[in-house]
Amino acid sequence: MEIPVFWVELKFGGLWRLNFGKINGSSGYRKTSIFMIMFVLVCCFFSFKLAYYLSDHDFEIQKRRLDSRNRNMAMGLAESVSHILKQANIILYSLKIEWESSGTVSIIQQKFLDEMLKTGMIDQVIVADIEGNLVFSAMPAPVNFNIRDKATFQELRQQDTGGMVLNVTPTTDALATNPTLFVSRRLNDENGNFAGIVGVGIKQNNLLGIFREMNYGEENSLSLLHTNGTMLARLPGEYDREAFATVFRNHPSLPRVNQGEFSGEYQVPGADGIPRFGSYRRLGDFPIIALATTKQEPIFQETNSHRMLYRNVAAAFSFVIALAVFLMWLQLRKQYRTELVLRSREKELTFSSFHDALTGIYNRAFFYEKAREAGFQTAVIMADLDGLKVINDTFGHKVGDSALVETARLLDACIPADAVVARVGGDEFAVLLPKRTREETEAVCSGIKQAVDAYNTGNVIPIQLSLGFAVAESNGTSPEELVVTADKWMYREKLRQAGTHRSQFINTLKEMLVARDYVTEGHVARVAKSTLALAKAAGLPMMQMADMELFAYFHDIGKVGVSDAILNKCGPLSSAERTEMQLHSEIGHRIASATDDLSGIADWILQHHERWDGQGYPWGAAGEEIPIQCRILAITDAYDAMTSDRPYRQAMSGEEALAELRRNAGTQFDPELVKVFSVLPAMP
Repeated sequence: MEIPVFWVELKFGGLWRLNFGKINGSSGYRKTSIFMIMFVLVCCFFSFKLAYYLSDHDFEIQKRRLDSRNRNMAMGLAESVSHILKQANIILYSLKIEWESSGTVSIIQQKFLDEMLKTGMIDQVIVADIEGNLVFSAMPAPVNFNIRDKATFQELRQQDTGGMVLNVTPTTDALATNPTLFVSRRLNDENGNFAGIVGVGIKQNNLLGIFREMNYGEENSLSLLHTNGTMLARLPGEYDREAFATVFRNHPSLPRVNQGEFSGEYQVPGADGIPRFGSYRRLGDFPIIALATTKQEPIFQETNSHRMLYRNVAAAFSFVIALAVFLMWLQLRKQYRTELVLRSREKELTFSSFHDALTGIYNRAFFYEKAREAGFQTAVIMADLDGLKVINDTFGHKVGDSALVETARLLDACIPADAVVARVGGDEFAVLLPKRTREETEAVCSGIKQAVDAYNTGNVIPIQLSLGFAVAESNGTSPEELVVTADKWMYREKLRQAGTHRSQFINTLKEMLVARDYVTEGHVARVAKSTLALAKAAGLPMMQMADMELFAYFHDIGKVGVSDAILNKCGPLSSAERTEMQLHSEIGHRIASATDDLSGIADWILQHHERWDGQGYPWGAAGEEIPIQCRILAITDAYDAMTSDRPYRQAMSGEEALAELRRNAGTQFDPELVKVFSVLPAMP
């Protein structure tokens, strides 16, 4: 795919100039537009991709920092609690050795225990026999108190693990006023059988005090978890113990520690439903896991703000890129449209240099160029559209142009594929037939005449063509000589058919006049009959009767140039419509003047709407200045109009029409001729 190269130049004064390579037509324009759209989409995609990457990177950095902090806190917690448990283990171990050897607690040991109780770290120290009865208690205990049903007692009774057993359940509410982490060891007799337990209660408040000294923050928590899933201690201390106990029983660190892992990170949903990140660390040989946990919200708040910033930057960058590309595309579209206009004009110039603008066929220059290339045995047919001036004067140049277009179409449809038809003059056409004999050329002319006859059968305005042809018999015949010869024969044909063509045109005008008459088809015939009768009664010579009949038939021929809307309007005409209607006498004069058969009555057609009192049109002639033929027609035409139905009124009777003629005698009509018309026999 060819993509045009474009670049931007920054000029002084803040002017940007966009330059593009060759667009390469509509295909290149579409490809370049698609490329620009894809470029914008790719930029937007990667800008937002980068924004997400940066926000995720920030999140990972924050998480790594948090994991490092949690690891440090878990390690510090593990070391602090390990120190306390080691002290408790020393107490347990010394009591175990002393009790197994002497069956009692020495005075020195009791003093040591009293000192430990005073420090607040130790909550209770007890010794229970094989039945669970207390045989020693560092603090007062209830009478007959027994711990046989406690889980710690049962666990140590069943087996000797050789180490400490931890449990969060205090020995009794009476023995511990605060939650206690109870650490115990088994006592054995001389045969190694179970002889009781020795236990030390470590105050959880003491452990929580250690937690608080770490100043871990409100969004964080520190916990101690037994490897069996029991929660031993937790900061903050205000929490739903049962809900968190469920979380700790299923804590993700448990299976990993039981598989031998010493430390690591985890993610866990809290009992309050808030997800948390955390780190864990096992306390050496003790079955305890130190946990440091942080809520995710602080990380999300910071990373979300960064993510929003990155997204806004990505959106702004995408907008700038899209705007810049859009401006470039506007410049590209402008250049493309300019190129289209130039190409269109180039095509128009190329077409117009070899084609006729009206008909679309070839022009004179192209015809002669092809004629010079044709060579030997070339035939030329010349065709002339007869009566074009009359058509233009009668129906307007638009109809005349239509006749030329139809003539070109007929000629183009009748000639062979290798022939060339061209318009070589206003109403002249030429056909070039390469390598044709005289017989073949005559056959083409015959086909053209048949096509013209077929066209005239179905159309009101006929096409009348005069044809002539010439065939080059040798290479020495020039195209110009062929055209002159064919033109000579064409004019001979025109002269021979002149009478026939005029007769056809006159008949066509009659048919159109009757077809457009807004009264009845018999109006023209009735007017002609009454006009001849009045003309004879008025003493006009017989030699004028033929012209009077033509005058009666064609006096309104100019109405073919008036719109049907005005001719058939019901009601009075407006000033503009009346002006257009009055032009029909001038249009009729031009038509008649251009036709040999009607030229003798052209002046009568022009003045047939003059009035006796001089108020008529177009000249305002009065009295006997008006030709008598026009004064006769004015009376007969008005009488027939009044006795015929019109779209805007009903017909009058003969007596009413005569009375109207007498009333207007001396103003609109010649009074003497009105008298003569009044005594004529009634017209049918």
